[in-house]
Amino acid sequence: MNTQAGMARLAQSAAAVAALIGSAAPADARITRLEITRVEAPAFGGASFGSVGTYDKLVGRAFGEVDPRDPQNAGIQDLELAPRNARGMVEYAMDVYLLAPHDPARGNATILYDAVNRGNKLALGMFNVGVVGGNEPTSAGDGFLQRQGYTLVWSGWQADVAAGGDRMTLSVPVAHRPDGAPITGRVRAEFIVTAATSTQNLSSGSFTNLTHTSYETVSLDTHGAALTMRVKEGDPRIAIPATDWAFADCTTAPFPGVPSTTQICLKNGFDTVGFFAVYTSS
Repeated sequence: MNTQAGMARLAQSAAAVAALIGSAAPADARITRLEITRVEAPAFGGASFGSVGTYDKLVGRAFGEVDPRDPQNAGIQDLELAPRNARGMVEYAMDVYLLAPHDPARGNATILYDAVNRGNKLALGMFNVGVVGGNEPTSAGDGFLQRQGYTLVWSGWQADVAAGGDRMTLSVPVAHRPDGAPITGRVRAEFIVTAATSTQNLSSGSFTNLTHTSYETVSLDTHGAALTMRVKEGDPRIAIPATDWAFADCTTAPFPGVPSTTQICLKNGFDTVGFFAVYTSS
């Protein structure tokens, strides 16, 4: 890919990504910079897909900004309280991942954008049979999408996705009140216990396979929070006494465990009988 033609193809593919993920009017939201940090050409060990030929893989980071004064952005929580750049815009950055025909002229000129699920890439494995590698595919399986000539694009969109496992992440600024004080409020975390354990994270993912970050509680006093449980989704919630649970990690110490702002433990442990929900100020 040192040739001028090769670099032109990469530039064309990168431009397609920028156009897709930043297509709003410049005054409202836009991609300001696209950095390609890794290129694999050809991808999939040089496999060729029918008349389309080989594919290139481009991995990088897209940087953008949104206008907090635009009414269309009012649905973004606390956007008006986020720090702004010199243009009065709120900046963000996200992972981007692209699979594109090495020769764009042999593709079908169509982008298939996969809205990642909890940071995970799914489309390739849903359309192609026998894909290997998960979030970092090393084989396209039967190559169905590639033989059709599609350009596949992924980008991060959830700020609470934890880095790791080749998940697609999004970085956003932390909003504060006008006087600089942190923003706090009531937060609910709900989870289904799939295996008996003493401790749960205040986020999705198991204790040993944390895939999301969580809001930290502002107080370790359980009397100012609430923990409930129910066997079935439609059952009424049953409150658990504040003395029977703690904001703590009980994996290495018995209840009430080691104080923690991102974990809770139950006096007699969590079992698999149903749903639990914790309401706390974060």
